[in-house]
Amino acid sequence: MYRLAVETANSSCSVALIHGNEIIDFIIDETPSQQSKMLFTLLNTILESNKLTYDNIEAIGVAVGPGSFTGIRIGVAGCVGVNIAKNIPLIGITNLQAALAGSLDKNTIKPVAVILDASRGYIYTELYSNELKSIKEPEMLKIEEFADYINNENVFLCGSGSLLVKGQYDNLNNKVTTAEDVAKALLLIGKKVLKPYPCVPLYIREPDVTLSKKK
Repeated sequence: MYRLAVETANSSCSVALIHGNEIIDFIIDETPSQQSKMLFTLLNTILESNKLTYDNIEAIGVAVGPGSFTGIRIGVAGCVGVNIAKNIPLIGITNLQAALAGSLDKNTIKPVAVILDASRGYIYTELYSNELKSIKEPEMLKIEEFADYINNENVFLCGSGSLLVKGQYDNLNNKVTTAEDVAKALLLIGKKVLKPYPCVPLYIREPDVTLSKKK
């Protein structure tokens, strides 16, 4: 059977297709903030190009954040709609897990700190052991608070915000996560390396909303 992976929590929109333990297809639309228009276009395209329907899909891995609040809602809500219509199980995958899985897939010689750019001088981060087990809950920190968060340990770094922190760290990569990374995380969940997350948005911080004042 086949599994799908969906990533809309960044400015782009992407989907990936897994068959067995292999990622066999990947499509991305990098037009900023077009997830609501492109999600089902990409899903339909990847299914049709591989001569599949939703009946062939046994599960969907969904990026649940942290990231763009609007993008997260679009991805989660869209996949919940597929779940309701087609009864396909959903597996939540955080973008921190996806960034980790996109960087490595086996034990390391030291812990790994995943760092995503949260903008305005902040980062999202999560610390993993050298066996890729989460040892600190995801948090949003000021960039300068990172060293205290990891207790000044010697760690590997990965994720879109990994170049923001100062210090002598080994950087695995600083790429933005896509559905390909979500698919890699889904494979690690299948191997019991990572744990699935509920398919609900992971915001970590409150949305930036300015309420209009009533006159």
